[in-house]
Amino acid sequence: MTVGFKANLTRTITAVLLTLAATLVLLLVTVQVQAQGIAFDAASTSDTGTGTAGSLTWSHTVGAAGTNRILIVGVSIRNNSSQTVSSVTYAGAALTLIGQTTNSTNARVEIWRRIAPATGTNNVVVTLSAAARFVGGAASFTGVSQTAALALGSYFSATGNTTTPTVNVTSVGQGQLVVDTIANNTLATGTTAPCVGAGQTQLWSDRTTNGTAGNNTPGAGSTEPGPAGVGTVTMSWRLEGCSGSNNRQWAIGAVALKQGAAVTLAKTVSPSGTQQPGTDLAYTVTFTNSGDAAGSVLSITDACPANTDFKVGSVTNNLGTTGLTVVVAYSNNGGSTWTYPPASGGGGAPAGYDRLVTNIRWTFTGNLSQSSPNNTGSVSFTARIR
Repeated sequence: MTVGFKANLTRTITAVLLTLAATLVLLLVTVQVQAQGIAFDAASTSDTGTGTAGSLTWSHTVGAAGTNRILIVGVSIRNNSSQTVSSVTYAGAALTLIGQTTNSTNARVEIWRRIAPATGTNNVVVTLSAAARFVGGAASFTGVSQTAALALGSYFSATGNTTTPTVNVTSVGQGQLVVDTIANNTLATGTTAPCVGAGQTQLWSDRTTNGTAGNNTPGAGSTEPGPAGVGTVTMSWRLEGCSGSNNRQWAIGAVALKQGAAVTLAKTVSPSGTQQPGTDLAYTVTFTNSGDAAGSVLSITDACPANTDFKVGSVTNNLGTTGLTVVVAYSNNGGSTWTYPPASGGGGAPAGYDRLVTNIRWTFTGNLSQSSPNNTGSVSFTARIR
């Protein structure tokens, strides 16, 4: 069973029906969150130049267009004395640490966030525990959940001594957006800055400019959208340009941003428990938007269980006060196409049933509210055990 929100939300549900000796029916539902509709707003960056500094201040403009804003700040430190970030503020308001990564006393990366940052042009201020050479970058986005527990995925990080800083961010949903920050410990003044990996969009790239290469650090950040469905996003860079060949000590951190709509689904079967061949099983999928933003263009796809025959005309839709409308389509080839018309006796099934139906899809029009009672509805169909 798959459910997707396109534009504002995409979400995937997998339901597996097991029949044992044609008598026992078990229902297992697993949920995978996906999101869509996150948009880039603006980016900015600054560095400490030729020397060290205990803090860094630069201006960043958060646009007034769009809603559900978030500000991400990445800090890349040449942490030769184990320096860390003490605080980050924007427009005087504190940011919260998402995660940090340290490669000994070679390089350190920290990523911070501010949900609902002030709009307009304001200062980003990064303060360290002690003076260091470092780079700061900021990027603002719209379409991200305003609830901390929903806005971000897990923080992923890696360190190494190679030419290609790389980190794998797992369980990224379609429409989510991964943001990363890198640092490494050596960059001669005339050397090319890091080169962003394939599929990524560079947000900022900056460097300190001390005459001694070993004293410098580049700092850079990028984004990459989530895959179709749910999967792993690999964030990578090439140090010292796209053809760089020198191994350097590096650190990289990354996190996925998530959209505000959050749909939960529950699937039930009636009657439940052990059933005999010839029994009609009524399956109901209840969907509820429990997030903090509306979702739109909802679609639900479910499979007709193995060793059952779809009951023609059994699909029902209880949309309550959601305001949604729905179109139902059927597949006889596992969802490759959706033009099959169910027919009584199809595939040798008894009268009133169709053995050729493999999947049912509900495609909705309208916005699914996040506010009760307009945030929930259900769909159902019936299948008969052979």
